[in-house]
Amino acid sequence: MVGWEEIKDFFSSFGKDFMDILQVGATWEYRVLDRPDLVWHIVKGEDGLPKVKEGPAEKPDAILFYSEKALEWIIKNTARDQDGRPIAQDFYKKWKEIHDHPRPGFDTYWELKISLGRLKRKGYMEFAKKYGLLT
Repeated sequence: MVGWEEIKDFFSSFGKDFMDILQVGATWEYRVLDRPDLVWHIVKGEDGLPKVKEGPAEKPDAILFYSEKALEWIIKNTARDQDGRPIAQDFYKKWKEIHDHPRPGFDTYWELKISLGRLKRKGYMEFAKKYGLLT
């Protein structure tokens, strides 16, 4: 069972590559489908690093939903660099694997909260291409 501290530690450990192409202020909200108590959001900070905060975002660009099983698997199986930080490229690869090849109990989907035009201006199209998220 995944908890808030594990989630915070994992997502706070990413480097600038986690949201690299996106504009400062890009915001993702995360929700665990089978754990309504687990809601957090990540904002790209001025320094380029992800800022992880408990609770819902005021104005997210997107909301990402995970089953607890999928989130635990991603946290456990994302490759780490020599300093123990998760590698963004591998995180997105794991997410895409779950999304593209559904398995019982491994659920993930997203809900866009801003227009496609705004997403493009914020760098999301280039970001999705870089990490192979567009199919």
